[in-house]
Amino acid sequence: MQRRVLAGAAVTAAAVVGSVVVDFLTDADLLVAVLLAGVAGGLVAGALSGRAGHVGAGARAGALGGAAGFVGFVVVGVAQSATAGELSLLILGVQNLLLGLLVVPFHALSGAAGAAVGVRARRLTGDGAGS
Repeated sequence: MQRRVLAGAAVTAAAVVGSVVVDFLTDADLLVAVLLAGVAGGLVAGALSGRAGHVGAGARAGALGGAAGFVGFVVVGVAQSATAGELSLLILGVQNLLLGLLVVPFHALSGAAGAAVGVRARRLTGDGAGS
C-alpha cells in the first residue's frame, strides 16, 4: 500500500478517535468533527502526492482511517456491553453495522475532497509543481 494512503489513514483514524474522546470528555457535540475526520487524512494523502491519483488516494485514506477508528470503537463498545452483563450485543452489533455503512463512505468522500485541497496546497508552495 502507498505511504500516502497509510499516512492519510493514520491521520484520519487519529482524528476520529481524538474527536470522539474530546467529545466524551467535554460533553461537547463534536459530531461534525468526527464526520469530517476524513478531510484531515485526505489533506495528508494529497500533500504527499502531486499526481492525478491524489483523489483516489485521499478516498482510500479516508475510508481506511474511518474504518479503523470505527472498528476500534465497536470493539470497545462490545467489550463494555459484555462486561456489563447486557444481553443486547446483537442490537449493538446491528446498530454499529448500520453506522459503519453510513460513516465510512462519508469519510471516503471527505478524504477525496481533502486530497484535492492537499495537492493544490502542495502545488501552490512550489513543491511538486511539475508532477
